[in-house]
Amino acid sequence: MIYNEEYFLSINTKEKFIEHLNQMIMDFHKNKEQFQNIVVDDYLNSIEAWLKSYSFDCNSNIQFEKPDWSLIALLFYFGKIYE
Repeated sequence: MIYNEEYFLSINTKEKFIEHLNQMIMDFHKNKEQFQNIVVDDYLNSIEAWLKSYSFDCNSNIQFEKPDWSLIALLFYFGKIYE
């Protein structure tokens, strides 16, 4: 799976978000070594850290005041890789 901007922008419904979660579950089982955070509290802390850091980035085109399914999908993805 290629996680890029186009992919995340395509997650615009509850059903597509559920597909994304299922993809991440399969990704975890197949590629656990690619996950920076495999313990739940580390994973959630990374989501929080990414959200705090990225939401203040002037170059960000994400509307944090109007969250949508693609933003929620991004949060779960960055929980995987953000340190």
